[in-house]
Amino acid sequence: MSPVSTSASFNGGSGPLTARRNGTNYRYRTVNAQSEVDETLFGAPHRLETAAQMRAERQQNDNKQNENTTKQTVPVKKEIVRHITKDLIRDIVVPEDKTSSSVIIDNATYERLAHAARNRPKDVRENEFRESIRLRDSIDTELDRRKKAIQGYDQQRRKNAPLDDIEQEAKEEAEYMLKRANDLRQEQEDEVKHLNELILNAKCHAIRDAQVLEKRQIKKEMTDEAQRLDMMMEIERLNALKIQEEIE
Repeated sequence: MSPVSTSASFNGGSGPLTARRNGTNYRYRTVNAQSEVDETLFGAPHRLETAAQMRAERQQNDNKQNENTTKQTVPVKKEIVRHITKDLIRDIVVPEDKTSSSVIIDNATYERLAHAARNRPKDVRENEFRESIRLRDSIDTELDRRKKAIQGYDQQRRKNAPLDDIEQEAKEEAEYMLKRANDLRQEQEDEVKHLNELILNAKCHAIRDAQVLEKRQIKKEMTDEAQRLDMMMEIERLNALKIQEEIE
C-alpha cells in the first residue's frame, strides 16, 4: 500500500484532502448523466398503456389493409432524363403515369372474374352464347312491345284530350292547308292532262297534214310524169308520121 492510501486511512475519510495536498486529484466515476427511475415499480403508467393500445390498433388496421389489398405496391424507379445545354446540366424526373396504379376489387368481383376465366367445354360455351342471344332478343322484343304500347297510349291520350283554342286553330289551319294543297295538286294534274291531250292532238294533226301533203306531192308528181310521157308519145307519133310521109 502506498503512503498516500495509508495516510488517508489514518485520517478517517480525509483521503481526498490528503491526496489534494499531495498534488494528486482523484474524481468520481460518472455512471449515467441522467437519473433513471423504474416506473413499473408502482404499476404501469397511464401513458404507457395508451401508447401500447394505439400501437395495437395501428397494427390491426395495417393487417386489415394488407388483407384487403390484392396486390402489393412495388416501388417504381423514377425515370430521369438528363438535359444538357450550354449553360448547365439538369436531371429532369419524368412524371409517373397515374393510370398504371393498382386496382382494388372486392370478393364478389374477384369470384365473378375467376368464374369467367375458367376453361369450360365448347358445348357449354356454345349453350351459354345461344342463351345470351336468346335472352337479349327477348329483352329487345319486350322493349319494343312496351315502346309501342306507350306510344299507342300517348296517341290515344292526345286524341281524347280536349284541345284549347290555340291548338284547335292550329289544327283547323293545318287541315285547310292540307285540303288546299290537295286541290292545287288535283288542278295541276287536270291541267297537265289537258296540256298532254292538246300536245297529242297537235302531233296527230301535224302528222296527218304531213301525210296529206305527201300524198298530194306524189299525186302531182305522177300527173306530171304522165303528161310528160303523153307528150313524148305524141312527139314520137308525129315523127313517125313525118317519116312515113317522106317515104311515100
